[in-house]
Amino acid sequence: MYIGNPQKAPIVHQVVFELRYRYGFTYLDRCGRVVNAILKTWPDWILANTDPNPQNAPLVNTSNNCKFNFSARKLDFAIQQGVGEEVLSTEAIEDFAQQVEDLTRLVITELELSEFSRIGFRIWYLFECKDTAEAEQWLKDLDLYTVSPHLASGFKGTIQAASMAAVIESAERKFRVAFNSIERAIPLNLGDGILNVPAHTLPRQQREHLARQIRERKRLAHNPPFAAMIDIDAYEEEPQVVEPGDFVKTSLNDGLVFLSQSIQR
Repeated sequence: MYIGNPQKAPIVHQVVFELRYRYGFTYLDRCGRVVNAILKTWPDWILANTDPNPQNAPLVNTSNNCKFNFSARKLDFAIQQGVGEEVLSTEAIEDFAQQVEDLTRLVITELELSEFSRIGFRIWYLFECKDTAEAEQWLKDLDLYTVSPHLASGFKGTIQAASMAAVIESAERKFRVAFNSIERAIPLNLGDGILNVPAHTLPRQQREHLARQIRERKRLAHNPPFAAMIDIDAYEEEPQVVEPGDFVKTSLNDGLVFLSQSIQR
């Protein structure tokens, strides 16, 4: 996904879908039936552990590492960009939306669900920066929010970092949008394992050396040690009609429109 200034193309880091419902206690009797139906119908889904039980029977998709959980109260799906891996592409999100549609429909049918308290789709976008200071400045330059100078003056200091979250209500759903800078762990290959080290703890020369190694593997652009993050959570409370796959797609599109307008202004 590519929007705005090419130096700050968004990296889709993680997406999550969640559906909360009422009177889902048929789960206690039908958990095994649902799991069997999923495994028989979609062979790329497998149990995530070797000891499933009625309280914990998570599944994972072998094609895209999507994780799926369901219970008497809710179900959720999640995929996340792996360390050193490519960004989550448009195709990956489309596959995710189809998985959400298929499995959610099955659970709704098997658990005889008819009352829902919340449906939500959340997506985390990262924007590569050289350090935390640049991430903070980039978010500030978007001019989407401000922090009163009185906040710092009360402590006789200056604002070094700030994050913000706001809830916007539209005609069809609400959006919680959050902005903050982040520091990610740098993966160090130790031969027989991977050690994730916070970027700022490494000496600058060593950090630059590792960055060059990662760049050579074409991974730095997808896994920046420092980034500005925009977290968009689209949700609807008390939905009368549940269209799982469509909710993912339309929420994603609304978020992309917001990013395009905000970054290209």
